Amino acid sequence: MVAKHKKSPYIASSSRTKYWIKIKKSETYSLFVDGFIRGTSDKGWENLVGALMFYALDLNNNKVHVAYCSSMTLEKRKAISIYDSDTDTVSLHLSEYGKVYEVEGQELTGRNFRLSHARIVSERFDIVYTDCLAPILKEK
Repeated sequence: MVAKHKKSPYIASSSRTKYWIKIKKSETYSLFVDGFIRGTSDKGWENLVGALMFYALDLNNNKVHVAYCSSMTLEKRKAISIYDSDTDTVSLHLSEYGKVYEVEGQELTGRNFRLSHARIVSERFDIVYTDCLAPILKEK
């Protein structure tokens, strides 16, 4: 969707003006952490957590992978990462497992029901991981 100032005329151009704003649809879900992907040197996150893996539960309490999310500050990455130089392994701090976050994304993909362009909005302190119902189940 595109929003524009009501007095801004239409201009046939491939560039945007400050009076026309592109607005993308987004959806927000409460999801819990239950894994991670190791960071890579090309992103500057070598020996740190690169992305968190977010899950929800289905009706049988099975985990359903919903999103990967790398939208964290470097300080957050350092706080949740444990690097063992002897074995060259990275692990996620145990306190992160089961934490619930509000995660926003553009849409659930049709093929595997993953949240595209996911980003962390905030940590949820008011619910526990067992309250996180898989998004596809909420829509039915």
